[in-house]
Order: sequence, then structure tokens, then C-alpha cells
Amino acid sequence: MKAILFATLIIASTSLSTAWADQVDRSASGDHLTVPAQTTSSMKLPRRGMSMQTVTNGWGKAQRQLSAVGNPPISRWIYPGFTVYFEYNHVIHSVQHTQAKAS
Repeated sequence: MKAILFATLIIASTSLSTAWADQVDRSASGDHLTVPAQTTSSMKLPRRGMSMQTVTNGWGKAQRQLSAVGNPPISRWIYPGFTVYFEYNHVIHSVQHTQAKAS
């Protein structure tokens, strides 16, 4: 008896969802986001996993060293042309600075 009731519910829900799908407007619209292509650069940036000491040895002292925030602590060192992000004492990301284009 339970198996028959279960099968009946499955069939009923399938036919309802099929009927509902026929009512749905299938046309789509949306906004378009244009992202400029990333260009490769010859600038060498600190790589993921490098220690703060290795970054200092390779690129010198940063122009600004922003204190760590959050948990885990994330800090930033800002150099001319790029910024290095650290989690604890290791690089998690390096980002080259770009110039904004005038519209």
C-alpha cells in the first residue's frame, strides 16, 4: 500500500512540475559586464607561499605595510606597481596596479 501511495505522489508531482514548466517564460535577459582582458607583464611579483622575509629580500621594504585585519589575519604590503597580500606571514596573492582609463 505504501509503495502505491509513494508511486502516486511521484507521478502527481512530476505532472505538476511539467505543467508549471510549460507556463514559465523561457526568454532570458540580463546585464552584460565587460571585463578588460588581462595582459601579461614582465614584472615579477611575489608568488603564493613566499614568506614575508623572502619578499623583503627580493623586493625590498614596502612603501606601506598595512596592519593585519580579520581572522585569519590578512595584511597588505604596498610597493610601487603592485600590492602583496599575506595570510599570517605568507603570500596569498600579489596584484599588479593598473592605470584607470579616462572615459
